[in-house]
Amino acid sequence: EVLGSDAHHPPGGPANKYPGSHFTWVKMGAPTLDGLRLALLDGSLSIKRSDDQHESPNVHAVNVIETIEVRDARYLGRSEAFALDFNPWLNAIIGGRGTGKSTVVEFLRIAMRREKDVPEALEADLEKYNDVYLNRDDEGLLTAETRLVVTYRKAGARFRIQWSPGGELDPIQEEDIDGMWVRVEGDIVQRFPVRIYSQKHIFQLAKEPLALLKIVDEAPDVKRQSWDERWKEEEARFLSLRAKAREIETGLAGEPALRGELDDVTRKLGVYESTGHADVLKSYQMRRRQQRAVETWEESWTGTGEELRRVADEIIPAPLDTSSLDMEAEADRALRGRAEFTGREVEALG
Repeated sequence: EVLGSDAHHPPGGPANKYPGSHFTWVKMGAPTLDGLRLALLDGSLSIKRSDDQHESPNVHAVNVIETIEVRDARYLGRSEAFALDFNPWLNAIIGGRGTGKSTVVEFLRIAMRREKDVPEALEADLEKYNDVYLNRDDEGLLTAETRLVVTYRKAGARFRIQWSPGGELDPIQEEDIDGMWVRVEGDIVQRFPVRIYSQKHIFQLAKEPLALLKIVDEAPDVKRQSWDERWKEEEARFLSLRAKAREIETGLAGEPALRGELDDVTRKLGVYESTGHADVLKSYQMRRRQQRAVETWEESWTGTGEELRRVADEIIPAPLDTSSLDMEAEADRALRGRAEFTGREVEALG
């Protein structure tokens, strides 16, 4: 079924009926008659009416690999750079044996720093993709001048992830508002999530019962890493509590002996009190407390005299400035004499 609209209701007619208000989404790589014919044959897989599909079906993941570019590899990018553009939905690389299908996949793995994702059993098979060949007998597929560049779109921003055998290139570059590429920092594996599986890799995973579960655990939505961190924290706390419990149990092992010693001490105190020495002990303890109180009180005002003398020195007024006085005037001479007398009096009090 297809849906469309014409000019029966030009602008100014019903709000939901105007040219272009009803249409059909057609899935095509390019708007051609052959593409339209193929979409119509696919039916509902490639044809969606606008009244059934209220939002654009042209949506894809937030993180997308746009291109991979290979320069100066052993067989790729020698005369000019080999660039492969990717569709944000599905891509299929078709070719015979030895045409480079696996090479593209493994070069992408190397550029994205995903070599550790390969099972140990396949590491030997992948060495040639990561080795620089020295002579015709070597199996390496790289040269000393090889450059791998992956363009990665993430949350609306574009990045270039680069790799070379000698590490001369900036690992990560970001495109700024002027279209220039500038170096940025970060861990490639963490910042640019991607999963790469070759045919041999998938076959190897099929042999491991828990391989699929491990892949699910590593998904960002599952948050297995944060769960593992919380598990380790709780495990450490449990082990700490168990160690404390063992320490307490060790201390409780000597409880019977301590209770026996306590009984002996209590018995000796009873005998001691019955002989009348208890009153003497209480009186002695009281006098000791009194002595400590007096000593504390004495320490509280030790140095008070020195403090008073220091404060007195600070509050003595400065001598009167007589530079503004007229010594020929009787009133000014009397004022200077009074000021000198006052100064002597203050010094005498100090």
